[in-house]
Amino acid sequence: MRKEMDLLKKQKDITKPDSLKNNIVISGLPMDQITDKESVTKTVIKILKKLNMDLKPEDVECYKIGKDNGKQIKVSFLNIDNKNSVMEAKKNILLKATDFDFDENKTIYINIDITIKNQLLLKKARELKKSNMIKYAWYKD
Repeated sequence: MRKEMDLLKKQKDITKPDSLKNNIVISGLPMDQITDKESVTKTVIKILKKLNMDLKPEDVECYKIGKDNGKQIKVSFLNIDNKNSVMEAKKNILLKATDFDFDENKTIYINIDITIKNQLLLKKARELKKSNMIKYAWYKD
């Protein structure tokens, strides 16, 4: 029974990234000013327009993630090409919360959605990089 449980956990770790491949996570927004699902979607569409993406609300599914009021927004795209275009476009544009009529001048970050296990591994790798034990740390899906 224990071996079966371990096997199922390993299979879940392998297949879970596939379910995340069309997703991004947006952080740095003042989430207390984004009060309902409609304002989440409107904010995401504004961010996508700033990245020269012409998508409609029906092209994405957006919702807050995290404890309490949500610390981030998860965006699921209907196709991976749109997600990849966003990830490429974000490299060339610095996004600030004030660009979208928020009071705070915080930087907005857009990252790919990865499993908690991979988040922890990436965090450890970045710590090693910071202490100059390794030269580079990144995650590519």
